[in-house]
Amino acid sequence: MQAAHKFWGGSSGCDRSFDPTGQCRQSTAYPFRFQDRTGVCSTTHCSGRFLRTSAMQRLLTTQNSQRSVFMRKKIMAVVLSCLTIFALVASSFAVTFSASAVSVDEMTKAAVQIISRSEGTYGTINPNDNGAVSIGMLQWHADRALQLMRSIANADTGSAQSILGSSFYNDVMNASNWNSRTFSSAESTAASNLLTTAAGKSKQDALAYSDVQGYISAGQNLGISNAGVLVYYAELYNRGMGVAKRILNAAAGGGSYSSVTLSKLHTTALANSSSYYTDRLNNAYNTIVSLGWGDASVSGGGDNGSGGGSVDTSDFSESYAGTYTVTASSLNVRSTPSTSGAKVGVLPNGAQVTVTSANGSWAAVSYNGISGYCSMDYLKQNAAQTTAPAETTAPAQTTTTATTAATSDFSESYAGTYSVNASSLNIRSAPTTSASKVGSIPNGAQVTVTSGNGKWAAVSYNGISGYCSMDYLKQAAAQTTTTEETTAPAETTTTTAETTTTAASQQNTEPAETTPIDMNRVDEAYVSLYGDVNCDGTIDILDAVLLQKYLNGSVQLNYTQLANSDCQKDSQLDITDVTVLMQYLLRSFTSLPVA
Repeated sequence: MQAAHKFWGGSSGCDRSFDPTGQCRQSTAYPFRFQDRTGVCSTTHCSGRFLRTSAMQRLLTTQNSQRSVFMRKKIMAVVLSCLTIFALVASSFAVTFSASAVSVDEMTKAAVQIISRSEGTYGTINPNDNGAVSIGMLQWHADRALQLMRSIANADTGSAQSILGSSFYNDVMNASNWNSRTFSSAESTAASNLLTTAAGKSKQDALAYSDVQGYISAGQNLGISNAGVLVYYAELYNRGMGVAKRILNAAAGGGSYSSVTLSKLHTTALANSSSYYTDRLNNAYNTIVSLGWGDASVSGGGDNGSGGGSVDTSDFSESYAGTYTVTASSLNVRSTPSTSGAKVGVLPNGAQVTVTSANGSWAAVSYNGISGYCSMDYLKQNAAQTTAPAETTAPAQTTTTATTAATSDFSESYAGTYSVNASSLNIRSAPTTSASKVGSIPNGAQVTVTSGNGKWAAVSYNGISGYCSMDYLKQAAAQTTTTEETTAPAETTTTTAETTTTAASQQNTEPAETTPIDMNRVDEAYVSLYGDVNCDGTIDILDAVLLQKYLNGSVQLNYTQLANSDCQKDSQLDITDVTVLMQYLLRSFTSLPVA
């Protein structure tokens, strides 16, 4: 019986056991515990008395209750912590959710309206836009012009055959590319008529929507969520992916793209663009604000002017403007007027480059679709030809009522015959870059000027009347060799990237060359960074996608982009270059090119 009821002693030195009567006696078998007659174990200090089960149960109940309270408090603390974190995260996304209230469809339609207002109408034709035709409301260029014309012809074959005639129709349906295809006057008229048919307008609307929605998506992929910023970014993207990214980086100033406000992006774009784009950018900004998508529409928004990322060109002067020749073996084009700026391109020796402004050390330049800054140590200014106002008696043509106010300062003293010294020169419906294009004049063409104001001229060419910038008109009778201070860049035509879905090709810049551009030329001299197809300073999957699109024929690339794409350095571009680029991104190669 005694063996069935035990005490266990403990470290306190108590060594006793109890018999069935509850009496304690010496034992050394177990430490500091006992069993009562029912066999229930309880913990206590050995005091020489038998503790009954009910007392120990109360003790255990109290301890369990205390532990339960402690656990409930701990669980509550964890729950409260989770709720706090959730609230903080939710508040951090409040601006994003608010800014995303505008649908992608609304943003796309607004951007199409803004971009097309500067590009053209349904029937606008630029027969020779830097060596190839541009057509329609977004001035689709070269091969994309061919694709658009073919899609319209497929949609309405009867009208296409009737309007274009058999020869032109067959070319549209069977040509392999239009990389260097220009239009005659008769072809321009026929193409314009086809573009303005119901099928032509429908196809243009669909293509413009698709292209511009791609621009919006590109901005969203970078983390931009504000509707106004996205639409403005689309306007920049239409000039070229590299241009848009460079300006966005400057506006972000090293911070997140989602923090960039509309006003900050606008002021940065103006600071990083030539005066050619001033009216266009202001029109885009004002339209976006009028839609209610300005800074005030963003919760917690507002531009405090900080950011610090815009390029400081406050000491630049247009007195340096003109055409310069590169004297170095190659000259880097950088994103900012500093050797710390990212390289965005390279100018070969002897290249003719347009300088829009400078400070004596650095120059703002554009060359073959690349805009940026170069050291002036390796630029030599060419002798510019200027035109003295001609005192002639050529009869003036009267302007329409819509432009009377804009031409109030025009004078017939500028009347005469002029030649175009740009690769091509736009004719607009009014003397401003925001006016729609009504035609273009090729390099060397003789054009009749009826009046002007020193900046714009009222012109007539091949039955087309409108207004041209006088910066690139040279009067046939008067030439000088003095260097002219001009307001550059010229009012000229767009290049290929104006119309591609990725907008990663050439920017819409003034031409620095007067010879047609071979859009398939792969020249090592133009390399800025192998693999950097979109010329944004980094090599990533977007470069591989753009190169694949070029190989598919859906986009065009400029000289630097073509050279950067040559990942095998064999002066040919094919699917292997895409494969090599992908292998580089997967770390199979440590450097490019792979010869």
